[in-house]
Amino acid sequence: MENLVNSFNKKLFSELLLRIKGTRTLTKFAEETCTSIAHLSRMINEKLDSAPSPETLKKLLSKNQGDVTYEELMIAAGYINEKTTLKNFIDGDEADLLYTSNKTNKKEATSNNQGIFEQRKKFKSTCMSTLLFNLSCKGYSWVITSGKDITDPFVNSFTLELGTDSKEVWTFDLRYITSSFKNRLHSELHLKQYVQDNWGRLACKPIAAGAKYSLVMETEDLYNSYKFNIPINLNLTLSIILLDPEELKILKEEYLCYSHNADIDKMSLFSF
Repeated sequence: MENLVNSFNKKLFSELLLRIKGTRTLTKFAEETCTSIAHLSRMINEKLDSAPSPETLKKLLSKNQGDVTYEELMIAAGYINEKTTLKNFIDGDEADLLYTSNKTNKKEATSNNQGIFEQRKKFKSTCMSTLLFNLSCKGYSWVITSGKDITDPFVNSFTLELGTDSKEVWTFDLRYITSSFKNRLHSELHLKQYVQDNWGRLACKPIAAGAKYSLVMETEDLYNSYKFNIPINLNLTLSIILLDPEELKILKEEYLCYSHNADIDKMSLFSF
């Protein structure tokens, strides 16, 4: 598999931004997106040395007059590579549904399913951008070495190889839960059963020795349930990460357990 490093494509980013701006003046566009004219001018004229933050990308796209997608902008900014885009994290019919620009080309897809797919798309996109942006801020380079785990419809995982001498491997397991499923997890007992089922699945996963595995979620109740139902006899370096996908922020991370051969001091360096 080809490994691809993230990079900021200034020219492509400028072209996309002009499409987003459309026929508006720069002043009007700056006012509507709550962005300074000077900053917009530097973006358009390819004067930035590093890509704008995902938070800025989100503001720019909120007033999109073109047909630019969030994925396209993330690729140009270098947070996601064009050959390892979010399509690598979904399969089959779901991919057809998620990546049709403002259309539905599957007659059997109900409006309800479309809503769920769009929510999942947004969750995956914002989770990935938040994680990769924060890693970049910590000075790490990285490549995506594997994509989606197709065994669980609620799990979308991807693995990074960090650009260090020892090539640290870090897998992020994005725990998307629909609103209806959240309602079924309303009690402490149901949450505990769900978490324990997850530990059983992890015990059966072929995870490389020495790798770090992180469960990523947006629900604090679920985060706390993982935290207070720590797995027993799971030989894995495992952490949980709580983030706010709307604000593109990582709120906290905690380790639950370590593999038998883990270098705990070293692992603490690879944390948020």
